Formats: sequence, C-alpha cells, structure tokens
Amino acid sequence: NGSHGFQFGGGSILKSCLAYNNGGAGITTSSVSSLTVIDCNAHFNTGFGIAGPKRTFVTGSTGEENRGGGISVGGSSTVSNCNASGNTGIGIIASAGSAVTGCTASGNTGDGIQVDNLARVEGNTCQGNGAGGGDGAGVHATGRINRIDGNMSTQNDRGIDIDAGGNFVVRNDASNNTTNYDVVAGNTNANVETPGANFVLTRPWANFIH
Repeated sequence: NGSHGFQFGGGSILKSCLAYNNGGAGITTSSVSSLTVIDCNAHFNTGFGIAGPKRTFVTGSTGEENRGGGISVGGSSTVSNCNASGNTGIGIIASAGSAVTGCTASGNTGDGIQVDNLARVEGNTCQGNGAGGGDGAGVHATGRINRIDGNMSTQNDRGIDIDAGGNFVVRNDASNNTTNYDVVAGNTNANVETPGANFVLTRPWANFIH
C-alpha cells in the first residue's frame, strides 16, 4: 500500500487488525478528534505505526519497526498495555493531558516514551532506547505538571529525563543507563536510593538505582 494502511473518520473503533508495510502510517484517522484502537499490530510502516488525534484510546496494541515511530497520540489520550519496539524515532509520544500506562518501549532510536504537559506516565518498562546510534531516554518529559511514577528504565541513553520544573517524579527504577536521572531543578523528585544487601525501604516514594 503506497499510503496509510487504515484511515478512518472521527469516532471510529478498530479492533484486532494488522497494518503492515504501508507507505504512510499503519493506522490513522482523517479526523481531528477521537479514535479507538484495540489489540492491533502495526509493523514496518513508513510513518508512525499508530497515529491518532486528541482523545485517542489505544490498548493492547503494538507498533514495531516503523520508520516514523511507534505510537503517536494527541492531547487527552490514553495508551495502555502497548508495545512500541524497534522503531526509527520515538516509541510512544503523547500530547498534553494524556496517560501512558503499563507499556513497553524498547530499542527505539529516539525516546521510549515522550510526553509534554499534564501527562501521567506510570508502570511502564523502557529498555535500550537511543538504539543504533540514536539519542533517547527511557521516559522523557519535555514540559510541566507530569506524573512520572513507577517506571523501570534500563540501558537507555538517559533513564528518566525531565526538561522542565513542576513535575512529580517518584518510585521509578533507572539502572544501567548512560545517565540514570537527568532531572532539572524545580521538580518534586523523591530521593534516589541505591539498595545494598541489607537495604530497608524507609522512603516509599523513593526512586531507585540498582
């Protein structure tokens, strides 16, 4: 297919579909609002694997080895329990007010997960991003008022990368990254603990290196 694999109007629901080797995005919409993608796979597309507007809901889906990135959603969207791996560019990128939860982002040339403002990034696993000579963080927040909570980030260029103040960064585990925590001043950033053999947790909100 020389263009997009699947392209729908606003409010569409796509379930259990495969978008493979298309000239544009694997799955996208012509609308400015609302798309639901459930249990779909998008591989080897020229654009993003899955590209949705604001108020997009993506769950149980995969964006792998796409040349424009894995999964991209507009503001007030949700990406949950998805896998974005081996993409050229960013694994998962979500605009303001979105949530990215329970996802895996690995081996992308850019960031594993990137958000800007008012986002919630919780319980994700990010490994080996910035691959192939690229530059990428496991989790990267470029803006403010984000909650970065309970993510595991390993073997990336940067584990947790926070560019602006006013974010809440807690209970993350960043290990074996070139830089584990790159967090500017002005954030609520819990102490970073390095557990030893007899470690006793006394700060339940702590971030970790191991």
